[in-house]
Amino acid sequence: MKYTIYSLFGVLAFLSVPAYTQASAFSDLVTLFVAQGIIPTAQVEKAREVVRLQEQSTQSASSFTFSASQWIEYADRTYRQGETVRGLLLLAKNATDSTATLSLDSACPVVYRIYNKKDEQVYTNIDTPACANKIGKAMFILPSGGERVFEVEHKAKNFRLPEGVYRMEMELLGYGKTSIAFTVVSPLL
Repeated sequence: MKYTIYSLFGVLAFLSVPAYTQASAFSDLVTLFVAQGIIPTAQVEKAREVVRLQEQSTQSASSFTFSASQWIEYADRTYRQGETVRGLLLLAKNATDSTATLSLDSACPVVYRIYNKKDEQVYTNIDTPACANKIGKAMFILPSGGERVFEVEHKAKNFRLPEGVYRMEMELLGYGKTSIAFTVVSPLL
């Protein structure tokens, strides 16, 4: 079973405590949040399940493998100049025999860098306001062999790519990265 935890359980996922006290702290927080009415009664069992999975979970970056792909409608990975490069996917897979957790603390968990044919970096999204904003937080609990897909797009308004062949390196911060090639051609006249 895969869970996506956003603001309701965000505090549970991102408590800064040593690993050996984390599970206990999570259980204590669930109890406190229930008592304070922060976690509604209808969500108590889900919160306890998240804590149980967190306690069983591994946190190591080496627990995951990464690959790149694209949606089928973008299979040729060819875009026109001025068009948004979309449909590129970063796939994170739990490569362990147990449950593993991806804990992300940014509004843009995937940082990407675009390199030209000479392997020179021409753009990165790390300096954009969305990536600089540390407000967004999420936790993904993946069972053994489970996957999480992150769609990545590069908007032409951020940086217009000239014609050419490019490589996009996509990195899930703190976990790993992979690359995929794409081509930009001249716009239709």
